[in-house]
Amino acid sequence: SPIQDLGFSFSQLVEIGVRALSPSTNDPTSAMSCLDHLAMGLTKLAQRTPPFPFHYDDQGRVRVVELSLGFEKLAEDCLTPLRVYGKDSLPVMLHFFYVLEKMAPAVPGERERTVLTGHAVRALDSALEHAVTEKDRRLLEEAFTVAKTALDAPGR
Repeated sequence: SPIQDLGFSFSQLVEIGVRALSPSTNDPTSAMSCLDHLAMGLTKLAQRTPPFPFHYDDQGRVRVVELSLGFEKLAEDCLTPLRVYGKDSLPVMLHFFYVLEKMAPAVPGERERTVLTGHAVRALDSALEHAVTEKDRRLLEEAFTVAKTALDAPGR
């Protein structure tokens, strides 16, 4: 269930977003909405203190080691498919940068911000390869610069 497995909820949103970008569906608005929801979840994950992974019995022995979702892995699983399948959609890629820009002030950790910066760089590289006009290239570069500036600023 979504409560028991946070990764499942994220993967459902990714799947909806990727399907929205398929040529047969061609629904960039739904993909951008998925990006918005994924960004909210990733931001909340970046803000929380990771749970203590060890559970002990009454004698103090470790009985269960619970592995939690790490930000880096979840960001990779969520952002990469949408970046890859959205690379030739200018609106989706501009929104990708917009979402990263809006996440930046709320993501406190330098490590997490570095992860997001890496996604921004890869998104720019992919999008520029598929940009149709020089104006599209300029728009992408400007959106990237705004997102990168926000990500480079100190977090809260």
